[in-house]
Amino acid sequence: SRPSWWSSLTRAERKVANLTAEGMSNAEIGWRLGVSPRTVEKHLGHIFRKVPLSNRRELGRAIQRAHVAGADDDGTRDDDRCDADAVNSEVAATTL
Repeated sequence: SRPSWWSSLTRAERKVANLTAEGMSNAEIGWRLGVSPRTVEKHLGHIFRKVPLSNRRELGRAIQRAHVAGADDDGTRDDDRCDADAVNSEVAATTL
């Protein structure tokens, strides 16, 4: 099962989170998803209000360590393959 905070994200927020984890800037994410960098910024704001992480680096580490895998039609990672234990471990490590 996925961690509770991951499932609280909208599909768009999960896409932004995955691309953030790949190290993309807001402008790059916006270009990839066909939205403005400001829209990406808004999604990130929503993400950080929902998850127990405080910055892009922590978010990226949590997702990368969870080995989120698969691909959607637009090339972003699939939200259905998140390793909940790995994400929860990373969240615990960053919040101690």
